[in-house]
This record gives sequence, structure tokens and C-alpha cells, in this order.
Amino acid sequence: VKNGSFEQTRTLNISTYRELGGIRGALEKRVGSIYAALSSEEQLATQKIFLRLVGIGGDLESETEWKPIRRRELRSKFENGLEQEILVKLINENLLVSDYQIADNHQQSTVEIAHEILLTSWTTLNECIKEHRLAIALRNRLNDDVARWKKKKTDNELWGGSKLEQVVELSKDKTFIEVLGGFSEDANQFISASVNIRERQRRRTIDVLG
Repeated sequence: VKNGSFEQTRTLNISTYRELGGIRGALEKRVGSIYAALSSEEQLATQKIFLRLVGIGGDLESETEWKPIRRRELRSKFENGLEQEILVKLINENLLVSDYQIADNHQQSTVEIAHEILLTSWTTLNECIKEHRLAIALRNRLNDDVARWKKKKTDNELWGGSKLEQVVELSKDKTFIEVLGGFSEDANQFISASVNIRERQRRRTIDVLG
């Protein structure tokens, strides 16, 4: 009985594996076909959209102990006209899904990647995530803190030290701007406010020492 049970489980596992492999292949083929039909400008917009809907889990510094995960975003955060057009197309193609959530006592439309398996099965996206995972993780962390800062507007929500230095450098990085779309207007305001606080603190320190 035990052997029979083992063989049955093994058969089910193989069947599941083959099914998942088929899903992965079908998804990659489908999204690849849709992506290839876009203009270069539309492809770049598509890339930016997907990368804003990706989170990074696990050990960022490790080459193997991290993984891409889906991240939900408000549709209103996609302010670029072309991105809005592509967003609708990707939703209609069932590659993204749109829903609603209550935020600040208002119902707001959200968007996320329809199939998490796309993060690893679509080679074009997966390679881009691998290359930019540190920047993606830093931007996501910043955006979470920006959201809290917007509600409270207190200085202790702002960044300093190495975190601030990293985002200041990243904001000047041409590849980050071109591939990931740079920081949002709110994030740039947060960075500017953080830099201003840092400079005021430095001036006070100089005055005291002087």
C-alpha cells in the first residue's frame, strides 16, 4: 500500500511539474508575442510598468537567495500617457489585473501582475529584474516610506545617512531613469526634504564647532 501510495504521489508530482512547465511555456510565448508586436517606445513603457509591479524578497546581496514577487500599485501612480495606454492593453490581454482598494477613505483602482510565474518564465523580464534588483528594492523601500511621510509630514520620517546617499546617487543614474522610470514626483520631494534636513544639521554642527 505504501509503495502504491508513493508511486501515486510521484505520478501526481510529475504530472503537476509537466502542467506547470506547459503553463510557463505558454505564458512566455504569449507575452513574448505581445511584447514583440510593440514599438520600441511601447516596449520600454511596458518594461517600466512591469518593473514597478515587482518586489524583491529574500537576501538581496545573494545571487541565489532572493526572488521576485508581485507588488500591487495604484493605477493613478502611472501618470505618463503612454504608460496608461499600455496599462490598459496589458489588462485587456490579462497579463495585468486591476482591482480596487480603500486608501485614505477613498476607493482607488489598483493594478498588479496577473501571474506571478511571469516573473520567472518571461526571460526578458526576469533578466531585467536580476540586473536591477537592488535598485528595485531600494525604490520600493523608499516609496513605502514616502507614503508614510505624506500622511505625517514629520522630519523623523525622512532619510539620512547611507540610505539617503544611495537614493541621491540613484536619482542621477541615467540607466535607472531610462529603464525603471526614475523616482516619482512624491519620492523626489521626499529626497529633497531629506537633503535639506541633512544640510541644516551640517550647518548647525559647523556653527557649534566654529
